[in-house]
Amino acid sequence: MARALVSAIAEELGSIIALELRLTISVKEEVQKLESKFRTIQAELPDEVENFIHLIYLNLLSYNADRLPKTLCNLCNLQILKITFDGDRCKKLPQGMGKLISLRHLILDKPYYMKPLKCPRGIGRLISLRKFIYFIVSGKNDSKGCKLRELKNLNHLQGTLIVKGLGNVVNVREAENAQLKKKIHLHHLHLYFDGECEVNRRMKNDVLFLNALESPPNLEWLEITNYQGTTMSSNWTMSFNKLKTLSLTSCTKLECLPPLGKLPLLKSLTIKFFYGLKK
Repeated sequence: MARALVSAIAEELGSIIALELRLTISVKEEVQKLESKFRTIQAELPDEVENFIHLIYLNLLSYNADRLPKTLCNLCNLQILKITFDGDRCKKLPQGMGKLISLRHLILDKPYYMKPLKCPRGIGRLISLRKFIYFIVSGKNDSKGCKLRELKNLNHLQGTLIVKGLGNVVNVREAENAQLKKKIHLHHLHLYFDGECEVNRRMKNDVLFLNALESPPNLEWLEITNYQGTTMSSNWTMSFNKLKTLSLTSCTKLECLPPLGKLPLLKSLTIKFFYGLKK
């Protein structure tokens, strides 16, 4: 009798423990699902952001989604857009950025080892821009990407401008159309001659492009990377009356330097990864 009672109690306890275990596992699974959903909500800006029509400042921290919603471009009163990225999933700015006509500061903060975001066509309409560091020139087969000529009317840009993808420029008139000479508030300019064009064409194009480029008048710091021309126009470099720092990197085909000693205010000169330099 006692053994039967103990056995019945043990069986009942076993059932209770098994039920609690199943409930615990079930609750844990539901919590994990909720955490997953929360992370998704936290990472991706919803399309409904367009409803904040009076927004003038938007700061996104630790953004790690694979896209920015197109509806973001409907915030016509937005003046400052700052995004700090926590990963490399997002590759480009949304189409329609040209509608943000009030935008003054476009700050895209990515770790240095990640590629900057591609610029969409129409970015040149943002004529009120003061701060926009990375301007990416799209390849010739990218019909939705940004071309160098879109810099033409961005004459309020201040401080630093980094232009990448200059090896993608096919028509050297793009250099003139960029109207860098009107960017009087720029003090630091970095030109990256990277891109898709074949080597022989790059050598010719880079020389013509640099000759046609008119520099900002108040430039103090200039960096040129991956220039593939064999020469560098002395007329172009002599226009830098206020230049204090010059850095030339990976200009592997360059054979002759311009007379840099004639730059009146030059204090710092860096030359590295040159393999064809003769004089």
